[in-house]
This record gives sequence, structure tokens and C-alpha cells, in this order.
Amino acid sequence: MKELTFSFRFLTPAFIGGANPQEDASGRKAPTQDLNVHAELRPPSLRGSLRFWFRLLKGFSCSHMDVRKQEEYIFGSASQNGAGASRFILRILPHEKSAVDMHGWTLNKPLQQEDLESLSNEYPYALFPLRNSSRAWFPPLETAWKAQVLIHEDTKIPQLVEGIEALFTVWGHFGSLGFRSRRGFGAVSLETHGGDCLLSLSKALDYFQRGKDFKNWIRVLSKDNHPKEYDNVSIAHHDLLEWLKSWRAHGQTCRYWDKKTNQWKKVPFEKIQKEMEKPGFPYARRDHDEGLKVLRKSPSSGSQTFPIEGSEGETFRPALGLPIIQNFTSFYPSEKVEWFPDRDHQHAQKGAGRFASPVLLRPYRVLPTDSKFYGVVIFLEPYKWDESQPVYLNGEERKVSLKLYEQMKSDGSRLAVFPWGSL
Repeated sequence: MKELTFSFRFLTPAFIGGANPQEDASGRKAPTQDLNVHAELRPPSLRGSLRFWFRLLKGFSCSHMDVRKQEEYIFGSASQNGAGASRFILRILPHEKSAVDMHGWTLNKPLQQEDLESLSNEYPYALFPLRNSSRAWFPPLETAWKAQVLIHEDTKIPQLVEGIEALFTVWGHFGSLGFRSRRGFGAVSLETHGGDCLLSLSKALDYFQRGKDFKNWIRVLSKDNHPKEYDNVSIAHHDLLEWLKSWRAHGQTCRYWDKKTNQWKKVPFEKIQKEMEKPGFPYARRDHDEGLKVLRKSPSSGSQTFPIEGSEGETFRPALGLPIIQNFTSFYPSEKVEWFPDRDHQHAQKGAGRFASPVLLRPYRVLPTDSKFYGVVIFLEPYKWDESQPVYLNGEERKVSLKLYEQMKSDGSRLAVFPWGSL
């Protein structure tokens, strides 16, 4: 049995609920409003994330088995036809330099009210779903931990040990854990690896069938057509979120109901102009108008003319993730349209299902010993939206276009090629 040990550190806040996320540290049921809930860093969470990356990269290139058979053999399977144990044992251990206490499998730090307010102010766009949640968290940069891997060696998959080492290496560069991980939260950095020399990222990707393809899916925030380096990981994360928001947010462009004065107020022209300058506005405007049609209402733009992409019945933002809850605050009371990838057959005006965003944001540490960071964007080509599939707005069918997604990929003014030569 071969043993490998990897050291990791969270670069961004990690919200990991564990097996019983609504329990506090003593195991008691926590009230909804109680923020002192239980967080855990557990092997099943890491295994699940590793499986995702294994599928994404289509398994090892050295094996004659297809990716599904490889996955069942390496990670284990409970299926009747191919039941079997995993080829490796995974343990999570505390790091001696970690500033946060870890007891057994559990790493705890309650999310206090001041933490919640600070994070909500720092990441208002990305952490909007957190506003009414009870969660514990692992603070960025403070939290270090180890993954110990014990591998059963055999000959069924050649270079199995090297392949698993490559998988952990890739995950240590681009992986994440927990709530809102596709928005850059819970991002990790690979610190050290068992006292041996770290396997280079490029060499690690060579072990996978889609390793070369993956290199074409990844971009980095740029400055003057070169990768932009950050001294602060929070700023890199913030810029990633602002980049995403510029493509998918619409903003208020007419009026809104002021709850303090109980009257309508106009949105200032300067704010409208700022929204219209964003590259994603014409696509978001089409989605906005399609939502209004579902409500059987017309746009209230007055004399203002807005840029708009696409044609009637076409939508764009579903390709970036579903569901979408579209609120129209220019009506009082406000009205909403719910966007889902599937139809709810029991309720004609409702939808069902989820579609995970194929756009991953990753704050990225350039070197384990360095305090320089990149803002990385990964486009998951195998998991992008199938244009033959419709989206459902309050149960009504609409077409989905990939044009917005493709425009984001080709954002040459703000994204550059990932610097593979240095890695």
C-alpha cells in the first residue's frame, strides 16, 4: 500500500455544512436564526469533488477502460453489477500550523453576526443566498489541513498511484469545497506534498484524456493583455465576481418602490447608463423582456431606448446556471418569474430541476510559497447547456442560446490565456 500526503489551505471563505449542517458543535439542533451551526471538513466531501474533476478530465489516458468503469474501480461503487471498494483510503488531518482547531474530522468556526455582515458587504452579489442562512465557515488563509491517501496498488490500471497523485495535484490548483464553490468560495491552494517535489500542473494534466482540452478552457483576468497579478486574494475574488456580474446582471432601469417613503422613485440616469455599458446588458435585457411577456406586461422604459440582443422567444442567461428567480421591482407589489431547466408536470406554472453553471471562478495562488494571486475563469465545455433543450419561465417554454456564454469566453479585453509556461 502506497501512502501520499497533501497539504492544502483555503484561499477564500469556505461554507461546508458537513453531515448535519443544522446541528451546533454539541450535536444539538440549531434554530434557524442561530449562526453557531456545525461545519465539517469530511472525506466524503473531498471524494465527491475529486470524482467531479475525474469525470471532467475523462479519466486516465493510460487505461483501456472507459471513464465510468475507471471511476467505479478507483472510487468504489455500490451498483449491483459492479459493486466494489475504493482503491484508496482518504483521511483528513489537522495541519500543525493551522490557526483553527480541528477535532477528529471536524474543523469548527461559527459564523458570527459580524462575520456575516462583513462577508455580505464584501460579496453582496455572490452571497445573496446567505442572507437568511445558518452556516459555519472556515476562514481563508488561516485554515490549513492535510489529506492522507493510502492507495492499494495493482496492475488493472497502470500507474494508478501516479494518476491519483496527478488528480490531487490538479484539484489542489483548481478545486474547491462547499456552498457557492462555483463562485470562488472554498477555493484551495496546494501547499506541499509528502516531502517530495510537487508534480507540475502541466505534467499532472498529461495523465488525463482531456488534459490538453482543459488547457483551452481556462482563462485569467488580465491587465494590458497579460495575466494580472494580485497581492490580495480577496481583491482577486472580488474582481472575478465583478467580471461575472458585468455579463449577467441587468440592474434597475426604470423605477422602484421606496419602502421608506411608500412611493415610486426613478432610477437615476447615471445608474442606468452605467448598467447599459456592461457587455452583458443587451443579453440580460432580452431575458428581462421575456420575463415580462410571461407576466403579460410590457416594458416601462418611457422614452429610453435600450440595447437588446436576440429575437423574441430567445433567452441567454439560463446557459450560465439555473434556477433563476427574476424579480420585477418596477411593479408594486413586486412580481417574479421563476426559470427552471425542467417542467413541473404536476403544476403547470412551475418548474423543476437545476443546471449547474459551466463557468467556474477560481482565485488562484501562483506559487505555494508566494503571496501573488490570479483571478482564474474556467469554462466547462463538456457541461455547457445543450441548445436543443428549452428553459421554462413559470412553466412557459423558451429557447436558450449559447451566444452570451461564447461572448464571455472570447472576452479578449479582460481575459488572457493562462500562463502554462510557468507551471
